[in-house]
Parts: sequence; structure tokens; C-alpha cells
Amino acid sequence: MDRGAGTTVDLSSGGILFESDHKPAASGYMELAITWPAGASEVSPKRLVVIGRVVRVSGTHVAIRIRQHGFCSAAA
Repeated sequence: MDRGAGTTVDLSSGGILFESDHKPAASGYMELAITWPAGASEVSPKRLVVIGRVVRVSGTHVAIRIRQHGFCSAAA
């Protein structure tokens, strides 16, 4: 399993565009774990976990179409 880091560029209900520190295959599936800031009533941040299909790779930018998503605690 490859691991890497990146920065979210754009996020919507259907997809994510992010800048990656490594170039994934131009097709296939990825799992992303995105740190989600804690709300005013929350004690700790959460993590948005997304599984999606890679639809575009352009330089360091990767676009995926979201297939599944969910939140978990950042400590998990």
C-alpha cells in the first residue's frame, strides 16, 4: 500500500481535488483521510475518510470521484 501526504485544493459532495506529494496511477481507487477541524462544541478534530476513483492526474494535482465517505475521530 502506498502512502503519501497532500493538500486539499477543492472539496465537494461528489469529488476532491488535491495536491499530492507523489503521483498515483491515472485510474483505480484511493482512500483519503482528511483532518476535519473541530466545531465549537467538539473536543477534538475528526477525520473525513473517503474512498474514491481517480478520474484525473495532472502534474501534482489529483482528482477523485467520491464513492464512499464517513467521519471518525482523528485519534482512530
